[in-house]
Amino acid sequence: ARAEALAPGNAHLQLELALMLSRDGRCADAMELYDGALENEDAAVRELAGHNRLRCLLQLGREDEAITVMQGWRDAGSLEPALSLELGRLLWIAEDWEGAVGPLEDAAQAPDAGFPGRYMLGVAHYKLGRFEAAATHLEAARALKGDDYRTRRTLAAVYDKLGRRDDAVREMEAAAKLGGDGGTRDREALARAYLEKGDTAQAETHLREVFAANPKDEKAGLSLGAILEKGKRLDEAQGVYETLVKH
Repeated sequence: ARAEALAPGNAHLQLELALMLSRDGRCADAMELYDGALENEDAAVRELAGHNRLRCLLQLGREDEAITVMQGWRDAGSLEPALSLELGRLLWIAEDWEGAVGPLEDAAQAPDAGFPGRYMLGVAHYKLGRFEAAATHLEAARALKGDDYRTRRTLAAVYDKLGRRDDAVREMEAAAKLGGDGGTRDREALARAYLEKGDTAQAETHLREVFAANPKDEKAGLSLGAILEKGKRLDEAQGVYETLVKH
C-alpha cells in the first residue's frame, strides 16, 4: 500500500505505521512510509524516520544506499559515533580503506570507543602503507583485547614493516599461542624470523613443532634438516629426511 493511501498527509501516522511494520520485520513495506515521514516539518519526526529508515536499509542488505545516507549525515556534521563506526565498518568490508579511515577516526574519538574500531583502523592504515599509524591503533586494540589472534598477527606484520624485528617476533609468538590451527603457520613464520636474526636454536624449536604436527610438511622438514646439517648433526638431519620420504 502507498503511504498517502494509508495515512494521507499525516506524517506522524506514517511514521507510527512504518515503525510498526519494522518491528514486525516488514522493512520493505515500511520504506515508503519512512520516505513520507521524512517530508514532515517536525525535525524530531524526520530524525526518527531517518534513523529507522537507515536500519531498514541495512536489514534489507542495501548497503550502498546506507553508506550514501550516512556519508551525507557525516558531511553535515550530524553522524553520531555509533553510526560513524557502522559507516567505517561497511567501507572497511568493501576494502575502501581510505574511505573507512575518516569515520573510524571519528568513532575512535568517543569516550567509549571500543576494540572493533581500533582494530579496523589499524588494518586500514596498514593496507594504506601507514605503518606508524597502524601500530598506534593496533596497540590500542591489543590493550583492549590482548587475546585476539588477528590483532597480534597483524601487529607483527606492521612491526616487521617498521623494522622492529624483536617486537614482530614477540607478537608472532603471542599469535602462535592463539592460532586456531595450533599456530602452525605462525611457527613457520617465527622460524623464518629467527633465522633472519641468526637465532638457529629458536628457529629449530619452532620447525620441530611444525614438523611434528605435520610430517608431510616438506618446507618445514627441509628447513629443519638444513639447520641440523649446518650444525653437523647429520644423523638427526637424516632422520628428518627419512620421515619426509615415508610420508
